Amino acid sequence: MAKVLHFLTDEKFSDFIIHLFEKVPDHLFKYVVVKSSDKPLKFQNPMIEQISLMEVNNFENAFAPDLIIFHSLFPQNLLVLNQLKSTRPICWFSWGGDIALGHSTIFRKAHEPITFQEYFKPSIGSLLKHESWNIIKKLFPRLYYYYYAKRTGELWPNFLLNKHFPRISIINTITPNEQKTFIKHGFSGTFIHIPIGTIEYLMEGVTPHPISHHVNRIFIGHSAFAQNNQLDVLTQLKTLNFHGEIICSLSYGDTDFAKAVIEKGNALFGERFIPVTEYLTKERYFNLLNTCDIYINNSIIQQGLGNILTAAYMGIPVILNRKGVVYEFMKEQGMHCFSLQSDLEAMLIELPGSIEEFTRKNRIEIDRIYGEQQVLKEINRLLSVL
Repeated sequence: MAKVLHFLTDEKFSDFIIHLFEKVPDHLFKYVVVKSSDKPLKFQNPMIEQISLMEVNNFENAFAPDLIIFHSLFPQNLLVLNQLKSTRPICWFSWGGDIALGHSTIFRKAHEPITFQEYFKPSIGSLLKHESWNIIKKLFPRLYYYYYAKRTGELWPNFLLNKHFPRISIINTITPNEQKTFIKHGFSGTFIHIPIGTIEYLMEGVTPHPISHHVNRIFIGHSAFAQNNQLDVLTQLKTLNFHGEIICSLSYGDTDFAKAVIEKGNALFGERFIPVTEYLTKERYFNLLNTCDIYINNSIIQQGLGNILTAAYMGIPVILNRKGVVYEFMKEQGMHCFSLQSDLEAMLIELPGSIEEFTRKNRIEIDRIYGEQQVLKEINRLLSVL
């Protein structure tokens, strides 16, 4: 019997993780969120234990796990990793957006031009300043680490990740094609691919989408992170004279960016722009998605894969950024998706008559990779080597 300690974050995805691992028999799991304040957790699950940062080592020693899994290494969990003194095997379940290897800030590469210009409002001077700081970070990371701490009162996440990266022996990526980023930064450990959430879990309580050949309602993005590049999508839809409704998911992420998207959506489309800013249950969220005729995700980095797979499985045409990680992944796996750059205009006029066949093929591939039995097999494979 293997004992596994899961460090979670206070996110709705924790339920996915617990639901999945609890289906694996004969092993012992503990799920922990390390609280950064005395505020109650936003997403409370009775199986999650809450501890403080100072309790991390005592808790880990008492449980004596065979494996420690960090579900994302965003700043909250990076502080935990930095605090943790254990020499036990560490596995990083990357979420895509937490891959900040190297000391430079490369956020510009994740944003399309309109989102970058309108939200960040960069000037030539600010861009030069940004690149100058990148040079300093790269050449003198420890010096910048102390500067960052003095300026913000916090620890620099990039420094912590790169400092502790050699301690990580196993990496799980959302899509296998993300592995090349880790290899480029010298990772020589073990890669695994355990999807967090099965298609059965995602589709529970959701009905297949009725096939439509005309676009009356569009669902955009999955969150209020600027990497969704919704400002570019809204501009493109306005240029193409789209006259239907637009649902835009903004229930978590950067509140300032959410305000920018809402302001632009209202200005361009008025009442036809419908932002979703409240947290919805999985069933309510996906049933709202099911009222739309196409789903657009304009991310370049991997984000919103659960939305993408669910939409494709329901039979909703999925339109992605062809520069994106997920677009590349779906094409490699034989799934069908459309390109925002080349297909949107024609699809707004009329959807292809082959949607039913595309959906049939997508379901076969999604079942193959994300079916519950396959995912549980991958978890058992990981635990069998402990």
